[in-house]
Amino acid sequence: MINLENTEDIRHKFITKYKHSHISASLYDEVLSNKQISWFKRLLIEAETPSANQIFNALLHMQTSLDIHDLVDLKTNENMAEDRSQTNQLQVLVGDFHSSYFYRLLSQQNLLEELYHFIEKIKEINDLKMSVLHNYEGHDMEIQLKHIEKIHIGLIEAIISLYNLPEKEVKSKIIDELVYQSDSCWIKILTDRDHLLSHRMISLRKQHWSLTK
Repeated sequence: MINLENTEDIRHKFITKYKHSHISASLYDEVLSNKQISWFKRLLIEAETPSANQIFNALLHMQTSLDIHDLVDLKTNENMAEDRSQTNQLQVLVGDFHSSYFYRLLSQQNLLEELYHFIEKIKEINDLKMSVLHNYEGHDMEIQLKHIEKIHIGLIEAIISLYNLPEKEVKSKIIDELVYQSDSCWIKILTDRDHLLSHRMISLRKQHWSLTK
């Protein structure tokens, strides 16, 4: 039976249970949103799989890992202040810690088909992140926004495809909530590069998804 507590309680208990005693809880302030938890829960309940609870817990770890790695300053250089560099190293270690739990939970439950399915999506998410970070010169802004949408909803898309859930009715709402109503560090990358063009393209993407509802 999947956890039916409200998302804030789920999030608090998850962080309390897995946070290392030497790690400040503030490191988790910007990761694993209530909206992400809510969509994982809603879709896994709809899937009616006996493994819903195990998969739900594993996905909380993987989403936490992905979000924490997003916090890492990817512009690290040799002149970076020592305290900032140490913070980056700590974030990477905590992100890897949660990633290891994801693999452990699914493998221990022998959910190998599900594990390999999610691994493919995780690889895609990380490839898209590198594309947004490094292949932007002359790159179509709309394509970059499409990549960012997939970065944010990648694990949710994996749930939908794994259990053949209807996508059309919910995808526009998921993207609106998790991409355009969130404080996205990936959207900020685009707006920092070209403020006017990015905002114009964001408006067009929002319009596109509003028409698909």
